[in-house]
Amino acid sequence: FVLHAPAFQAVLVRAAAFVVGGTSLLALLPVLLKQKPSLGAAHYGILLGCFGVGAVVSALLISGPLRRLDAGATVTGGTIGLAASTLAVAWVPYYPAWCVLLVLAGAAWLAPLTRLNAAAQAAVPRWVRARALAAYLVAFYGGMAAGSILWGFVADRSGPSIALTAAAAWMLFGLLAASRFHLPEGEGSDLEPSRHWPEMAAVPGLELEQGPVLVTVEYRIEPARAGEVRDAMRPLGRTRLRDGALRW
Repeated sequence: FVLHAPAFQAVLVRAAAFVVGGTSLLALLPVLLKQKPSLGAAHYGILLGCFGVGAVVSALLISGPLRRLDAGATVTGGTIGLAASTLAVAWVPYYPAWCVLLVLAGAAWLAPLTRLNAAAQAAVPRWVRARALAAYLVAFYGGMAAGSILWGFVADRSGPSIALTAAAAWMLFGLLAASRFHLPEGEGSDLEPSRHWPEMAAVPGLELEQGPVLVTVEYRIEPARAGEVRDAMRPLGRTRLRDGALRW
């Protein structure tokens, strides 16, 4: 399904590009605090609380004043905001400033995720939505795991400040690289089954588990127009494969 649904592919690419770099701040926050002997577990909890406050504020803004922003603008703005917050935390050595920056980072983290979650559901019809969301969650949490490992490796070799700087650069570069993948807006195409065919009469005594059932449609094409027919059938093939066909 994913290979033949361009709108859903765009959601997966944008989500992966965002989360791989975006997870760096939370992944390396304990390392930053460990470098300052005066800061302990309570300070770490306060920073996480600031991140959560920012996320709550972002949720209120997305459902209120910013609800008219489209998904692309929200993801772009959130990525830039999170990259800026990550870069600032990397080089500003003051704990009170970190608290403020974590509020901004929390807001910039949640806003794109809200739009990406909605876009993932809008890009697919209802009958395949559970399967599509499973693929989306694999991309999202797989990106978080990959990003945490990557930035932890960089921090171990070069230090957390360099790792966070590299993560901020990753987010901005990923934003540019993924700019050609446009997120779907609204409810997307109506891909629900039409149900316009009459109910087929089943053979008496045939169990539903028996099969497989083969349906064949044969077309006779004039040889002179074979290329024209192939060009016309190519988008139909993508539609059939997207809607569950095993082979085309």
